[in-house]
Amino acid sequence: MKSIVKEYNKKLNTFKVIIERKERYFYLTKKDAKKYGEMLFAGVFVDFEISAQKRKIKKISYTRVTHFNKIGFFTKRGLKTTFDINLIKEEIIKVMWRFKYYLFIDIEMSMPSYYYTGTHQAEIVQVGYLLTDKNLNVIKKDDYYLKPANGRFVSKRTLKFLKVKREVFNTAKEYNYFYEDLKGMLKTYKPKIVVWGKNDILVLKDSYKINKKDALTTSKNFIDLLKIHKNYFNLKEELGLFKAYETYYNKTLTQSHDAYEDAKIMLEVFKYFRKLKSR
Repeated sequence: MKSIVKEYNKKLNTFKVIIERKERYFYLTKKDAKKYGEMLFAGVFVDFEISAQKRKIKKISYTRVTHFNKIGFFTKRGLKTTFDINLIKEEIIKVMWRFKYYLFIDIEMSMPSYYYTGTHQAEIVQVGYLLTDKNLNVIKKDDYYLKPANGRFVSKRTLKFLKVKREVFNTAKEYNYFYEDLKGMLKTYKPKIVVWGKNDILVLKDSYKINKKDALTTSKNFIDLLKIHKNYFNLKEELGLFKAYETYYNKTLTQSHDAYEDAKIMLEVFKYFRKLKSR
């Protein structure tokens, strides 16, 4: 739908437009209001998509907006665009090709025991990665288990999730091994780190504090491949890594919760998305 906003209610996250001489009313979810709200006001041009979902507010029926394609306002020189989904998509594709090296990494983390009710600090217990060049040729790959800091106990819940025996952690590496491994790759290759979702970013950030190390990364070092999919396809629900792979390759996989296997799948999803959207 394309129209000019006649009224925008910031408190209710609703707006009114005139389409075919009729008043039409629409609403945004709180999440979408945070994303688009500052760009909406009376007189602004909007190009947007809607769902069948409706809501009644003060006896008026409002239709839910799923996303905007374009937002802008008119000046003497024409339409000044403040949001354009096509430009965002173009930038996403550029990011997929911009860097010389990519580090596809997956992290498995510790879980509290089944009956623990206190605050659990998740720690890295397994790392799997593939370092590639710009054309996604693998330069280096590795995976290993890590011992939790200060001799902390690995719960049965964690072992069951990873499908490994406790003996695995008898020969697991210390955190410092991973720290120096990552530090070396960042120094030598300066790769963009590709992850699926923000959890790995957060647990890596926490690991520096837990192990009293200087941070090697900031948010700018990462590409969140899940976020890219959600932004590109305007997804409202979470998308699993394996679901993305199965959709692209039309293959059914059994998720093993193995960091290296997940990193490989992530590389394949990245590869397919980049090829598909670069045509």
